[in-house]
Amino acid sequence: MKRKVNKVGQNTLTVSLPTKWVKKIGVQQGDEIDVLEEDSSLIINATKKDLQGKSLNYKLFSSDPRYVRQAIRALYISGVDELRLEFDKAQTIIIIQKEVDLLLGFEILDQKDNSCHIKCVSEPLEEEFNILSRKVFLLTISMAELIYDNLKKNKPLNFKQISDLHKNIHRFASFCRRMLVKKSIYGELKSQSAYFILVRAMMIKNNFYYLSQYLDSKKKYKINKSVLEYFNEVISLYRLFYEMFFKNDIKMLADINTRRDELMLKKMPLILEKEKGEGNVVLHYLAENVRLISTAGSAQISYSLDSLIK
Repeated sequence: MKRKVNKVGQNTLTVSLPTKWVKKIGVQQGDEIDVLEEDSSLIINATKKDLQGKSLNYKLFSSDPRYVRQAIRALYISGVDELRLEFDKAQTIIIIQKEVDLLLGFEILDQKDNSCHIKCVSEPLEEEFNILSRKVFLLTISMAELIYDNLKKNKPLNFKQISDLHKNIHRFASFCRRMLVKKSIYGELKSQSAYFILVRAMMIKNNFYYLSQYLDSKKKYKINKSVLEYFNEVISLYRLFYEMFFKNDIKMLADINTRRDELMLKKMPLILEKEKGEGNVVLHYLAENVRLISTAGSAQISYSLDSLIK
């Protein structure tokens, strides 16, 4: 776009900022922006302002534990820094406390019979996003390997260890999504794509966790070699998914798609025809994770192409 140069005073030349860009970023009078000189170009950069970062009053319409957790998590991820919750049943505070414990920086400052005051008192730096988002993937791999090793050795699961991994992944993934929403740290398109990929990573983690819950309830189980081999290949596929995201190498998507077809169209039907009992349940969760990995391809393409869009 072209902008007209105006003269202010004796020696100062100015240009106006595009209205659409100003509204999108949230620039206001008195804000500081970075201006980078590059040959004959000037690059203007401003950090997008928090979408929320404000105090919010919210009335919980139900004491259903899942809804309460979802509501608090959604408000945290959306960027709210201070939250006053109202609820009908006094015991709802127990559910609230458990969820707040999983949200980095959030603390309950005070509580009454039917309300509480939550505030973000501290949180990791934006620069730690890359470290914490990696942990989401790496801890999920650790969870999957822990389940696999116990199945292979036909040993009872250490469910507490898996549950602890689940909670830490939850903490890191929620924070990373909060940063993507509040700061749009990669720019709008790339941040949206990264958000989608992180949600997929969470869904995959959840499937491994649900599988561990099922196996823990069974106590005794026997999983055939073919299912164990399938499990190992799914872990390998997830590692490839992790590498593709952090290396930003879209060429790996072709390998993911090839492996997906091999696992879903060839190997899984053969195993299902022979497998019985617990093995089919294990296979169900594994196949769902193969699907989740392979259908994240469009988001990965958007994530990779963002830097090329001018």
